[in-house]
Amino acid sequence: MVWLDEGGKGCKTARLVAPPAGLAPWVEHFWIQRGLEDSGHRPWRIVPDVSPHIIFAVESQTSGGKRSRCVVVGSRATFDDIDVGSREMTIGARLRPGALPALARSQASVFTNRAFRTEDVFGIAGRALANRMSDSAPESGVAHLRSFLEERLAGREPDVRLGSAIGLVPSVASLAAATGVSLRGIWNSTMDKTGLGPRRLLRIVRLHRALHYAAVSVRKWSEVAYLSGYADQAHMVREFVSLLGEPPNAWRNRARADSFNTASAEPLQS
Repeated sequence: MVWLDEGGKGCKTARLVAPPAGLAPWVEHFWIQRGLEDSGHRPWRIVPDVSPHIIFAVESQTSGGKRSRCVVVGSRATFDDIDVGSREMTIGARLRPGALPALARSQASVFTNRAFRTEDVFGIAGRALANRMSDSAPESGVAHLRSFLEERLAGREPDVRLGSAIGLVPSVASLAAATGVSLRGIWNSTMDKTGLGPRRLLRIVRLHRALHYAAVSVRKWSEVAYLSGYADQAHMVREFVSLLGEPPNAWRNRARADSFNTASAEPLQS
């Protein structure tokens, strides 16, 4: 998500860190972001997302001090506008769809479109995590977050079928078949695991596919629509407006990033 927010502007200031092998079924990547270039006073638009996140942010205050917070963020059914004008640094973990119930011991639907402090989700362990990250350099903060996730998820078995299927299947029926759930039960299954209904889930995944294709500025929107699986360009425009709040050209103009690659996560140097 960090690469896609605000039309892709986030790729200018973010560095992805690959998870260790043991966390790879649960975590897509960690990231470190120092400041947000040229954000000014304009709200930063966050894309809808099927993945939950743990986010630690440091913000400057008008009094001259700094404030930090560490939160668990659920999936987002639509866009959100946030104020990042005072944001100095962000450290985060993008979790895979379906990871949140195992991590939080709760249904993912509790977190949809919401953010909770880590101490409210994990108790003393969550407060300790926030404190350790507040006193650490960015790379050490990632290491603390990694250790917390390893400890919290130890002994848990990930269900990789959902995450593997959602990027490949074109319909709710095929999603149910790929995950071994009946068509009648697929709604409850995706709501429990991701906090989103199956149709919304697939719409957001397709939108992300379009945003990745659209990162190449020379690519025409008609080509993006075709490659992403929309019926036609008009269908894609309607989905952009519904999920992102604006048409494709307005979204692309937010950043004008020529290209980026979300697969470029690097190992954490310890």
